[in-house]
Amino acid sequence: MKRTFCGHTLPGEQPEKENEMKYDETKPCAPFCGKIKGINCDVKNCEFNDGENECVAGHISVGPVDASCSDETVCATFRPKTEG
Repeated sequence: MKRTFCGHTLPGEQPEKENEMKYDETKPCAPFCGKIKGINCDVKNCEFNDGENECVAGHISVGPVDASCSDETVCATFRPKTEG
């Protein structure tokens, strides 16, 4: 079973054992425990940009399926930052 960097099960997966930590988006580590290392992000107004050009999303989705070069791709995980 795959786990987040904090040791939680991935979102949507059930722990195999009763004492395993289930992913919980209400926990303080939730925005960061599933972070994929090494994903660069230059989009400053994305919720998942940590301010140092690193993506802290737990997963990313890139598309469309019919892209033929990098200029035709889009990060579907993008969420605009909210003020507050």
